[in-house]
Amino acid sequence: MWERSATLDPAFPTVWRNLSLAAYNKQGDAAKARECMERAYALDPTDARVLLELDQLYRKLGMPVEERFAFLHSHRETVFIRDDLTVEYCTLLNDMGRYEDALAIILNRKFHPWEGGEEAAARHLSRAAAGNKEPASAMYYNDQPAELILYEGLAALALGDRDHASARFHKLIAYGEKHYYDRVQIDYFAVSLPDLQLFDEDLTLRNRAHCEYLIALGSYGLGDKARAKACFDAALAIDCSHQGVILHKKLL
Repeated sequence: MWERSATLDPAFPTVWRNLSLAAYNKQGDAAKARECMERAYALDPTDARVLLELDQLYRKLGMPVEERFAFLHSHRETVFIRDDLTVEYCTLLNDMGRYEDALAIILNRKFHPWEGGEEAAARHLSRAAAGNKEPASAMYYNDQPAELILYEGLAALALGDRDHASARFHKLIAYGEKHYYDRVQIDYFAVSLPDLQLFDEDLTLRNRAHCEYLIALGSYGLGDKARAKACFDAALAIDCSHQGVILHKKLL
């Protein structure tokens, strides 16, 4: 029916957006998905939602960070209509090392809180949550970022507590090696996923990138920079927009 709609009125942008989702998620045709979403946005360059979805598709297709930023920058008036697009724009600035530019945008914008993100609630929740020293899958919002364990180990190392530091680094590596071949599925009741779930994703492959990332962090902490670089590169080969890898590879 969508294809028939596009035939009857090829100037209707929404149908091309819908056809893009169907092509990627149901037909496995990434080239068609890109063609349809680009056509949808070309028909209405003021549609911020479609611009967000097109950028997410570009990320899924492995478009380099610099190219994604150049595209969004050329449509920045539309970008700043939405909070989530603005976050993507600032994330890309951070990925390119332009931290002051990202900070300036964030400080001059009033973001609308998501459910559970209200300012007073966040303060009390942060006091209630003690944090977890164990690595996690990074699947849900409350999964602790792996780099926090790296930082804890580096702080212990700076204090001369090598045993404490080494234990943290080895935990990162052990988790990555143990879960590297896991087959991952989203729990039916999952409601707090940190990423946009617009286009279908191979969660098993994403988990593999996460495991490479953990092994890289642990290896860096132990001073094995060669293995750290190899694992960072392997993670980027899966997801060239992995912000944690982009940031922490600079440690090398």
